[in-house]
Formats: sequence, C-alpha cells, structure tokens
Amino acid sequence: MKKILLMLLVSVICTSSKAPIEELYIAGCGNKFIARVCYETGEILWQKDVPLPEDCNDIELTKKGVLYAYKDGARLVKESGDVVWDYKVPTGSELNTATKVKKGYLLAVCGPSYSSVIMLNNKGEVTEEVQFDTEAKRVHTQLRQVILTDDDTFLLPVMSRGELIEVNREGEVIKRIKVGGNPFSVHTTNTKGEYMVSCGDGAKIVFVDLAAEKITREITNNDIQGDVKMLFVAELAMLKNGNIFISNWNGHSRDKNEAKIFEIDSQNRVVSTMGRNGAIVNISAFDLIK
Repeated sequence: MKKILLMLLVSVICTSSKAPIEELYIAGCGNKFIARVCYETGEILWQKDVPLPEDCNDIELTKKGVLYAYKDGARLVKESGDVVWDYKVPTGSELNTATKVKKGYLLAVCGPSYSSVIMLNNKGEVTEEVQFDTEAKRVHTQLRQVILTDDDTFLLPVMSRGELIEVNREGEVIKRIKVGGNPFSVHTTNTKGEYMVSCGDGAKIVFVDLAAEKITREITNNDIQGDVKMLFVAELAMLKNGNIFISNWNGHSRDKNEAKIFEIDSQNRVVSTMGRNGAIVNISAFDLIK
C-alpha cells in the first residue's frame, strides 16, 4: 500500500510539472536499467533492469511498447514485461540503433567485416538488409544512432572517424561530412534540410546543411549560458519552439554531479535540467513524451 501511495504521489508531482516535457524514457551505456522518469523531479515511474554490459544506446516509445537497443540486439517490450519481439545480432557484432519508421523498424548493426541497416516489419520480421563500409575498423566505435531521411537514405554518425555519412539503399556512400569529435546522434531540426549532430567527447553540437555538405554553425561549452557543462554529448531532440534537449553522458568524465539531461533555448540559455543526483547514473538516449 505504501508503495502504491508513493507512486501516486510521484505521478501527481510529475503531472504538475511546469516544464514543457513532463515525462521521458531514458537509457544509457553503463546504466543498469531503462526507465520512464519524471523530468522535473528525476523520479523513476517505471523501470526494467538491463544487466551490464548491454549498453543501451537508443530507446523509444511506440504504440506497441518500449523499443530499445542493447549491445546484442533490440527488443520491443510492454511495461508489463511482455516481450513483443527480440532481435539478436551475430556474435562479435553490436547494435546501437532501434527506431520506429513508417513501415516498421530500423536497426543498425556494427560488425567485424561491415556495418548494416536492418529493416523489420511491424511484426519484427526482417524485410531488408543494407550493407556498407564505414571505414571504421573497431566494431564498438562504428555507429550509434542512425536515421532514415525523407529522401529514403540513411544518415550515419561514424564515431571513430568524426564523420556524418549518407548512404543510399544500395549501400553506397554518397556524402561524407567531417563534424569532429566522436559523433553519436543525428536529428532533424526545424529548418528543412538541416540536421544537428552530437559530437560525443568533442563536447559540441554541429548543425549541417546536408545538401550543401557543410557545417552552418555549432554550439560549444563557450556558448552555453547557465550552470551546465557539456560532457559527452549523446542524443539530442529539438522542440517546435527551437529548444534543444541534450543527453549529457558522463561515462568518460569524473564529474558525476553534472546534469544528465538539460534543455537550452534558441539563445543557448539553460532553461531546465534533470538528474544531477539520484539513481540514474548515465543517460545516452532518451525519448521525450510530449
């Protein structure tokens, strides 16, 4: 009974939040669980244990459940614990992207010989595999969060090469843009044809005009206005008002008291933070519940 009352209290606190985002799903390399949390308080509203070293670097709420990547595959699960489907990669490979697309799901696999994008239908069955060479030698430093563009191509942040590359459905590299750092995540912005790329230990966000194949601007710690320091910049998300949520993974830093996620406005001013303390150790991926 006490546990139920506590959960109800947390829910009331969370729903009374003045922040534009009330709840979000979080995952992280080095975190022992995935969870749904209250953004304002950092309270855990639901969690599922993910034994280390599964390295969850992507998470997303879908109509059928919570989709997340882990080192050896990707799963779609319900909060009840029921597994909808579970995709496993071959031994020696790693999987760091799991995202919903219009006709199913997109997974990205880092392998010892080549990387690939795996397309699944809504039942979790493989419908397509696109193989390509990122020219990144180590499996663990190849890819993190890959996306499908409106032009039906794939955008890949290649960690060990500090590059954003575009690959077509035949597996051909058609664009290669140096962004620096060890890029983790690529996402659309509110400007057509523009993408923002998180640069990991480079501690910056780079904005890319894909058609022109050039960097248009960047955000570094020198630009941030507020009591927050970017560490390893992992997943990003931009709201319609232009505010950016930043996943501030601290796995490579001794500073464990920095905000795990923070929000900046269009003037790079910090307007909200989450997770300076508490049970959440590392966050490298999130999904905002809007």
